[in-house]
Amino acid sequence: MLRLLKTTSIWSYRFFNGAREQAIFDTINSAGVRFTAADTIKNLLFQRVIDLAGEDGHAEIEKMYDDYWDAIFNGEAQDYWYQIHSQGRINRITLEMLLHCVAVVEGFYDPNRHSASDLSDCYKQFICDKPLSDLKAFIHRIAKYAKCYRESFRDEDAGHLYGFSDVRDRTLNILRACDTSTFDPLVLKLVYDNSQLDNGFESEGLMQSLDRIAKYVLLHVVCEESTKNFNKECAMVISGAKSIDEYLSEKMAEGKINNENVRVGLRRIKHNRIARCILFWLELRRRACNPVDIKKLPDTMSLEHLMPQKWQEFWPVSLLPVVDAETGAQLDRSDVAELRTKAVYEIGNMALVNQKLNTSIRNHTMREKVLGNGNNKPGIGALSDMLYTKDVVTLVNENNYLWNEKTIRDRTNELTEEFLSVWGVGDMPQTVSSQGSQTP
Repeated sequence: MLRLLKTTSIWSYRFFNGAREQAIFDTINSAGVRFTAADTIKNLLFQRVIDLAGEDGHAEIEKMYDDYWDAIFNGEAQDYWYQIHSQGRINRITLEMLLHCVAVVEGFYDPNRHSASDLSDCYKQFICDKPLSDLKAFIHRIAKYAKCYRESFRDEDAGHLYGFSDVRDRTLNILRACDTSTFDPLVLKLVYDNSQLDNGFESEGLMQSLDRIAKYVLLHVVCEESTKNFNKECAMVISGAKSIDEYLSEKMAEGKINNENVRVGLRRIKHNRIARCILFWLELRRRACNPVDIKKLPDTMSLEHLMPQKWQEFWPVSLLPVVDAETGAQLDRSDVAELRTKAVYEIGNMALVNQKLNTSIRNHTMREKVLGNGNNKPGIGALSDMLYTKDVVTLVNENNYLWNEKTIRDRTNELTEEFLSVWGVGDMPQTVSSQGSQTP
């Protein structure tokens, strides 16, 4: 029943009114089939258009449905648009996520007042008093939004190659690593507005705006600043009332986000996905700035803690004394075990490898982790062609495989400066608005 309602001709939707609408919902629910918010919105929209068009307009509306809905969201594209995503305790299909973004951009869904369960009602209220011409134009816009969305919000395809200059890819990859979709409507609006330029190129304003979003979110995560106001901030930027840079300046003034907090944050990264994301994009940046053959990479690398998280067996303080991270002086105090554990979670203790290190050597000494154990279990040196990881291998080879709190801190400081050169906050540049334009 549900499949029929999704794919058959538009005349199926003429029955969605009054008692007959309720009867159909009851039939679907009794069969245990979930009628998605996207299905509800589709039926509400086209039922309203049919009613306004009258008998003489049925042929035009049927063609509009075929061209601007069925051809876009069904058929070969159906696997993409009906893919299920988990967002907290809620499962949503891609099409619902698109329609949520559209509602936020169009201004009739307020993330601060409405929840996901309100989406259908928001569309119903938006549709109910619109004339036929406005609804036709809205359907055309949904189709354009869908094109922009699918080009930007790609499937998590392991075969996709990322390059540092691909700002749209970089922004969305960072947002996903930071586990936020709150700014998706703003990203969609920016891409949509740029597509209206119809010149086939991404404008400088678009790239700067997308870059600002990624930077804003990443700095919040690294500085451990609350993200609870992202919904409000996204809506305000879309409306043009404020800009990302204005919000960032405010938080800098309050001392919540600054370069010192970045330095602190990069010394205690507990979320592997964040560390992996940072190292991945620094790697791509380095490749972009150096004469290497491979500029693009798939986002498939694994994160390895060089000094292992379970360090007690092969890295005991009795064999490898804990040293002061800044001076290298050996420490003799009661909390050395705690200091070693803290060092494990510095960004300088992390590296990307092309595949996971074998569990039999993951917690072993640095020598064995780098060289492997000779039983067809290769170490980091053989498992990664990442430039930063190769630097670590070279360093420990030259220093008799020494790896301690001091070498970790030295590398953390180096990576932190590179992070700040990309995402640091110094003098604020010109303000970038939601329209991608620059203002003094």
